[in-house]
Amino acid sequence: MRRRDFVTGLTSVAAMATARGAPAEAALTIVVPDLPSGESGTAARVLQPYLERALSRPVILDFRPGAGGIVGLTGGAQAAPDGTTLTLLTPAVTLAPWLNRRMDCSPADFAPVGQVSFTPSALVVRSNGPSDTLPDLLARGASAGALAVAAWSDWSPPEVAQALLLARAAVSAHERNGLTTEADRLAGLLAGDIDLAFVSLDAALDPTVASWARALAVSAPARVARMPAVPSLRELGFDITIGAWRALALPAAAPPALVRQYGTVVRTVMANPSLGDELREVGLSPGWLDPAETRHALLDEYHAAGALFATLGLTVRKEMLGLRTD
Repeated sequence: MRRRDFVTGLTSVAAMATARGAPAEAALTIVVPDLPSGESGTAARVLQPYLERALSRPVILDFRPGAGGIVGLTGGAQAAPDGTTLTLLTPAVTLAPWLNRRMDCSPADFAPVGQVSFTPSALVVRSNGPSDTLPDLLARGASAGALAVAAWSDWSPPEVAQALLLARAAVSAHERNGLTTEADRLAGLLAGDIDLAFVSLDAALDPTVASWARALAVSAPARVARMPAVPSLRELGFDITIGAWRALALPAAAPPALVRQYGTVVRTVMANPSLGDELREVGLSPGWLDPAETRHALLDEYHAAGALFATLGLTVRKEMLGLRTD
C-alpha cells in the first residue's frame, strides 16, 4: 500500500469517529476477554504499540476476564458503535453461545475488522503405533468399532476439532476420562490409553514429544510453515479449520465505512514483519483475514459447532440451529 493511501485511510478513521460523536484524538479502547498474562492478553499487548503508532492515538487495553471469555465478549458487543471501542474476539464467541445461556452474544453481534492470528491444532499419534496416515487411523477405528480418545472437558478448539473429525469421518469414539489438559492427553497417548490427540503446534513440535509422536494433520485451511510436511485436514478431505484464533471487531451496528477503514489500518499493521516476529515469539501464528473473510470464517465455525453440539445433545440453543445471517 502506498503511504498516501495509508495516511488517507487513517484520516478517514478519525473523521468517521468525529462524525459519530467521538473526538478524533480520543483513545481507542480494546476490550480483551482475558487476563494480561493470558494468550489473548498477550496478543493484545503485542498489538497495542503497533496500533498506537498507526492511529496516532492512545490504545487502552480493557482486560475483562471471566466465565471463559463471556464477560469481555458480552461487554464488547454492547459497546457504542462509534469507533472508539474494538473487541479482541476469541473462539468463545463461536462456541460458548451453544453451550452456555449466559453468553448473550454471537458472531452476529460484531462487525469484524480482521483476523490477526490463527494457530491450528495438530493431530498426533504414537510414532511406533499402527497408523502412519490419517486414512489408516480412521480405517483402523472403523474396523475396530471405535477409536480411544480423551473425553471432552471444556470444549477448547482442539477438543472441537477432534469431535468434528470423528463425526464427519463417521467413526465412533471410546472416551477416556481424566485427560483434561494437553499434558494429560499427551501422557495418555504415550501410555497407549488413547489412539490420538489434538494438541497445540508448540506441543507437537517440542523435541521431547516429537521423539515419540507423529503429526498426521493440522486443523488449518492449508499446510502451515512450521510443519510443511504435514497435510491439513482440508487437504485430506475434511473441511475443519478450527484453531486458536484472534480477531478484532467493532460492534455490529458500526457503520460499514468505519469497518472498512479500520480493516485497512489493521491490514497495514499486520503487514509489518516486526509484528509477525513478535507474535511468533509468544507462540502465536500471524494469520490475516480481511473483514469479509473473517466474518465468513466466524459464521462457518459458529454453525459447524452448533450442528456438532446438537448431534451430541449439548446445545442450549436449538432454536438457532440452521439460521445464517451471511
